[in-house]
Amino acid sequence: MLKSCKAKEEIGKFLEQIYSEGDELAKIFAIPALIDYYEVNSNSALTKFKNLSVLNSWRINIKICDNIEAIAARCSKPHFKLIFEPILLKFITSQ
Repeated sequence: MLKSCKAKEEIGKFLEQIYSEGDELAKIFAIPALIDYYEVNSNSALTKFKNLSVLNSWRINIKICDNIEAIAARCSKPHFKLIFEPILLKFITSQ
């Protein structure tokens, strides 16, 4: 978990840099950090997850689905339904 204030700020800057660039692979590998960052700044994390869902990348969707239990454990139920339900439905129907 993210404990120290300095670490939280550094992680926030790191995530902002990754998710503002176009490198899909970096975004995929940063998803677990983004899940942990939800507890620090839920609005920022949810915005980044929403932006990921707009990309409609099957690689990103698979990584999100792989981590769905961790996401569900941290997110509130309304946030989960709003952001992740469409991703899961899109993934299921594409199978």
